Amino acid sequence: MDRITILCCANMSGTDKQKLLVIGKNSKSRCFKCTRMNGLPVDCHANKNAWMTSDIFQNYLMSWDKSLQREKRNIFLLVDNCSAHPNLAA
Repeated sequence: MDRITILCCANMSGTDKQKLLVIGKNSKSRCFKCTRMNGLPVDCHANKNAWMTSDIFQNYLMSWDKSLQREKRNIFLLVDNCSAHPNLAA
């Protein structure tokens, strides 16, 4: 059985969407052997269980935060209480 985790992030109206974050067991699956991973329309990460971890989630948020700062944008982000979602300082 194969497993992947996908993080989807968009505003309420769906007009502003982030790239999907796909977490799989391998950093490069056999099905992508002839594909450049940075050319895909998703961000890929690997984890032995294909689960979201607090490190992956935190890196995703910090990268997105840098992008928002460059655009001089502020957002309100709602996140559930999953153990992979750490308390981050504002």
